[in-house]
Amino acid sequence: MNELPPRSEVADQLYLIMEQRNAQAGWRWFAACKGMDPDIFFAGKGPGANDHARAICGRCPVSTQCLRDLGQYYGGFVGGMTTTQRVKAHIAKLRLAEREMEVFIVKTEHEQIAALDIGIKPNSINRRRHRAAKKNQETTT
Repeated sequence: MNELPPRSEVADQLYLIMEQRNAQAGWRWFAACKGMDPDIFFAGKGPGANDHARAICGRCPVSTQCLRDLGQYYGGFVGGMTTTQRVKAHIAKLRLAEREMEVFIVKTEHEQIAALDIGIKPNSINRRRHRAAKKNQETTT
């Protein structure tokens, strides 16, 4: 039969596990909505439906972390924004990334470096460069 480790080792391991769990959910401990009824954040549509949730998020010290970590997974009012507002913000972010990619296509010759900088495959830049050149040809002729 295997012998169990001494109690002090078990206690140290449990302490490390708990610290790691707390670090992962760190911002949640400081959320203004901690312990509240989640239905508050799913009030529905219409004028004034989200006023209570908006007031809670307005005084929350971790609303940006909430929006970053939970905004893409949940509906309702998260991080101070409604689902519609988050979708619009995401679309705007995608458009900005698209414009940044266009700058890389025009300015750099090293596809590998540019791809790593913006987190895509080098072939994506090659395709974009080819499309941009083709588009320029069409407009000049």
